[in-house]
Amino acid sequence: MGGGRARHDPGHLGARLRELRGRGGVHPHQVLRELPSAKQYFSQFRDMDDPEEMERSTQLRKHAGRVMNAINTVLENLHDPDKVSSVLGLVGKAHALKHKVEPMYFKILSGVILEVLSEDYPDCFTAEVQRAWTKLMGLLYWHVTGAYAEVGWVQLSSSAV
Repeated sequence: MGGGRARHDPGHLGARLRELRGRGGVHPHQVLRELPSAKQYFSQFRDMDDPEEMERSTQLRKHAGRVMNAINTVLENLHDPDKVSSVLGLVGKAHALKHKVEPMYFKILSGVILEVLSEDYPDCFTAEVQRAWTKLMGLLYWHVTGAYAEVGWVQLSSSAV
């Protein structure tokens, strides 16, 4: 059964991703610390500046859990491109139409997720696994931004904000 193969497969981290999701997902305060402008999309913690307060936020943890659930669903369905497209299409459309989130935040979030995985699981997040996860994050970003394009998203320039 190629036990070594599982170490290099993004799905190998699925169990660890579920552990991470059980702890509330990626550390959401890291995203907001790295890119404070992202707070504008979250009315409940828009005014929070204290990382410990953000870390304790139930609403922020719930959102991080939903992010991790979506990624886990993609991992569990890599064999089913229609399911992957459907899940990520819904995520993209909701964030474009309902939340009006700039798509660049998905790229930033991908980087934070990769960073957290490498910090929390250095023993199994080898260079090869990191390359696989980087490809996975690229796939997620491609699908999500495709959904933005599908709904006619017009990116605001920074001078218009």
